[in-house]
This record gives sequence, structure tokens and C-alpha cells, in this order.
Amino acid sequence: HILLTEMHPLIGDAWSLRVLMKGVERACMGYAAQPAETEYTEFAVWQRQTADAEAIRHLRGQWLDQLANWKAPAIPVSEKDLYSEGNEQWKMAVTAMTLGSEETRPLRDFCEQQGLDISCCLLACVFVLLYVFSGEGDQLINISDDGRDDASLATAAGLFETEVPLRKIVE
Repeated sequence: HILLTEMHPLIGDAWSLRVLMKGVERACMGYAAQPAETEYTEFAVWQRQTADAEAIRHLRGQWLDQLANWKAPAIPVSEKDLYSEGNEQWKMAVTAMTLGSEETRPLRDFCEQQGLDISCCLLACVFVLLYVFSGEGDQLINISDDGRDDASLATAAGLFETEVPLRKIVE
């Protein structure tokens, strides 16, 4: 058997796909479905009820201030443009790797000496590399948080993700 699925990024994430696949696996093995401790709709209602309108306006204002005057670099707008002649600088590759404690020890030591969190140090490295490779000093990147800090959300499918745009001017 082959199961082909597609999940639009607005309604699902990798975590939700794992929850779905675990449910499919259980069904294929003849087990009954396990309901999630908290359903996404319950979470959405709770989130809306607890949201402070003034705090949301304040945060929105902060984002608008942070992103004011940011000019996006000219990039190809379609996959055809991306791979067309003359756009070699936009060709991409992805490489996944795992670094052990031996390889990361110098970086962790440096961060400790500087009083930095390792994730902040790595983020600074990303900004520097973007500057080196692109020549763009005004950079905007996106960081995602899975938004599943509550253990009852571990078995729920749904987009709990929070997107955080970060802007940095590298000189």
C-alpha cells in the first residue's frame, strides 16, 4: 500500500504530520485511534479568550516599527526564474548534518565565555554568513517555534507554530 498525503502549511506542520502518521500506523496495526488530550479547536478558543487586545496592539506596533523601511532584495519570483540562466546566485542546496559534543565544544566554550546562549550565537553566525554570501547588510529572516510548550498538545494535530521575523543590519 502507498499513502500519499499533502498538508498545506497554513493548517499543518511537521509535528502534525508525525501525529497523523502515528495514527495511520496504529490503524494499520488494528488499534483504535487515541484522541488527543487537547484538540486544536479547544486551544484556539483558549488562545482567543486569553489574548489581551492591548498587548496584541502593542506587539503589532513593535513589528511594524521593526520592519519599517526594510527593502526586500530583488529575488526571482518563480521556480522557472529561480533556475533560469543568469540566476546562478539563487541556486540552492540543503545539507543536513549532526554535530556531536566534540565538534561543538569550542563553540559552547566561546558562548559561555561571552555570556551568550548558543542559539543566539548560531543566529549571529547565520546573519554574518548571509552578509558574506549575499552582500546584503539589511537582513530579515524567519524563526519558527513549534508552540507546543504544553504537554497536552503533544498528540494534537494543528498549526500551533509561532513565526518570528528577525531583522538585523550587518555592517
